[in-house]
This record gives sequence, structure tokens and C-alpha cells, in this order.
Amino acid sequence: MRRFIKLTAVWVVLLAVSAQWWLPLFLREFALKRSMKINRYSERTDIPKECPSFESIAHESVLSNKFDYQKYNGVWFNFASNEPTQQKGSCHCDQFTWNLTKDGDFMEKLETRCQLIPGYSLSPITAWLEGKTNDTGHKASMLEGAPSMGADLIPNHVVWVSEDYSACIRFSCQENYLGVPVFSSVQLWARTPLERESKRGKALLRLAHQLLDFSDEYLDFVSHDDKTCLDS
Repeated sequence: MRRFIKLTAVWVVLLAVSAQWWLPLFLREFALKRSMKINRYSERTDIPKECPSFESIAHESVLSNKFDYQKYNGVWFNFASNEPTQQKGSCHCDQFTWNLTKDGDFMEKLETRCQLIPGYSLSPITAWLEGKTNDTGHKASMLEGAPSMGADLIPNHVVWVSEDYSACIRFSCQENYLGVPVFSSVQLWARTPLERESKRGKALLRLAHQLLDFSDEYLDFVSHDDKTCLDS
């Protein structure tokens, strides 16, 4: 009996160790890349031919290392994005909690509700992203990803932030990533949920178009309806 318990314990440890390499690989190939195919990402007309430099797209508010990590800390709500790995319309209530760590890196907690199976109710999902702040030379140009879920760290730029840090525009771009020549994603965030037709939401979208080249056709405007976010 003891021998059986010891052998079982060994197998549990081996499976746990092996999961550290095969689980990210599985998620990358069968979750992230599959979602991109469902979204027909390669057919999009607004994919850049190459990733632009941070300096060429950044607003004055984040240049010259004016960006303040402490003010950026905290909770953000996703207003709109064209994230290639998230199926359009499948997730709602996206909320991110961004926290700087002692070593200068950061952790980012994503809380969302997604319809994993068509026709079924939304399921609450929590995921952890991570990143580095000191590898690029610009405070607002960071590296972000979720290696444990198959998404390696890639450049993620905060190309604009409001003076009071209540809204921001983010842009991710990496060449030769997840099986495509250029991977790009625009994200519009605010400290409070914004409606698509709200005055501030429209202003944020207009500013994003001034800084970045993308089409509204592929944007997913995230719903933060109280009943959906609290009751589902």
C-alpha cells in the first residue's frame, strides 16, 4: 500500500512538472490560435505591415518618460478592443487590475465573463497576465503577456493617458507571433465602465484613431451591464 502511495505521489509530481511546458503549448495551439482563426484575423484589412515604433505613435502625455506607474496602478474597465485571441462578442464585463511589483515588473488580473459554449450562460473567468517595465527605454512602453497560458511577453504600449489617469489607449504589436506575420491589438480602457454611445466613449475612440490606424469593423465594444456582470 505504501509503495502504491509513493508511486502515485511520484506520478502526481511528474504530471505537475510536465504541465508547466505542455499546458502553455496546448493553450497556444488550441485556444489562442484557434480563436484567431475563428475571428478571421488574417483577413482583416487593418493589420499593419510591420510594428510601428513607440515614438511614432505615442502621444505627448506619455513621451519623455512622463508616464507614472503609481497613477496607472489599479482597476481598469475595457471599453473596446480588437483583441485577436478573444472571439468577438463572446466575453463581457472585462475588468483589469494592474499592480506594480517591488522588482519593477507588474501583474495584471483579468476578470471577465465569457460564453464558452454557444447557447449556454456566461461563465466567470479569472486570468493572470504579467509584464516587465524596464526593458524598452520608455516607461509607457512595456512587455506584457501570459506565459502560463501560452502567450509570451510582447510589446504593449500605453500610447495615451488622460491627465488624471482615468482613461488610456493601449497598443500591442509583435511580428511573427502566434502563427501570423504581424499580431496587433488596440485596447481602450477607462476607470469606470463606458457605454458605446457615451460622450466620453466617442471622444476616446476619436483620439485612438488619431494615434493608431485601425478599423471600427473589428472592434468589440464590451458590455458592462450590471445584470450581466453581477448575476450571470
